[in-house]
Amino acid sequence: MLRDLKGRERIKVERSFSWSKPNKPQLIGRKCVDLSLMDNGETGIPVAFQKYFDAANSQKIAPGKKKEVKFHYYGLTYSAAIKNIARKDSANNSYKIVSISPELRVVFQQKFERSYRYLKNEFAMKSTQKLKKIIVKLPEELEQYLLFYETGKPFEYRIDFENFVLNDEEIKQIEEEVYAQRIEGNLIREGLSKRFLTNRYERNAQNRLKAIQEHGISCIVCGFNFEKVYGELGKDFIEIHHAVPISQTGEIFIDPVKDLVPLCANCHRMIHRKHEETLTIKELKAIYNEKL
Repeated sequence: MLRDLKGRERIKVERSFSWSKPNKPQLIGRKCVDLSLMDNGETGIPVAFQKYFDAANSQKIAPGKKKEVKFHYYGLTYSAAIKNIARKDSANNSYKIVSISPELRVVFQQKFERSYRYLKNEFAMKSTQKLKKIIVKLPEELEQYLLFYETGKPFEYRIDFENFVLNDEEIKQIEEEVYAQRIEGNLIREGLSKRFLTNRYERNAQNRLKAIQEHGISCIVCGFNFEKVYGELGKDFIEIHHAVPISQTGEIFIDPVKDLVPLCANCHRMIHRKHEETLTIKELKAIYNEKL
């Protein structure tokens, strides 16, 4: 029996290349993120994992054919496709997820910011070495994952993220890290501390979506809308601000309607500009309107 350093039994997990399959209900597979996924919107599915997608779809994809698919994430739906590439040099055909929507790729780059930044830096460094083929891979301690779950509908999957973090600017705004999540009624508790490699905050995605549904995706202070300015790239993008910073309240139950508001990046930075004092929305609005 295999055991870890603390004497706990190690459960064998099926693995193939960058994919793995922990024992989770309805889980099809877990993909360790890479640049191809986040920049190009595509990733291969190993032969060992194709059967799990076939089972979730209740059918196989014929060689040379492509199926449109939907990825669902907390009420939002993103488009992509899976194609079966017929290979002459192999007895096995190859499934590949392709055409992941630009909107979802932006979400990947944000959720997996730590991995994305590391991989981009590694790629840039190796690009100067005149290598025939550039391969960049995350070290184990930085691995982050995209999870695919069955929905009961063919070619529709629920996705989730594992080990995602916020970026350094957001970390600077908050003095302690937070790992969150316990649901009680319609409120979700946030603020339970947990230690990662470095100080990090993970916010509850359900709270964020509820706040957006209530308040929209325009900045509540200046009215800035990312989609209107950046088009498709800015669609559905906005930062969410806690009216009362978690670092001041500790573990609390969040009401997304009252406690969370949408802010553009500029207003969000300004509201946290003074580390010893977080401005209120009313105070920042007054400053903004005074300068108009």
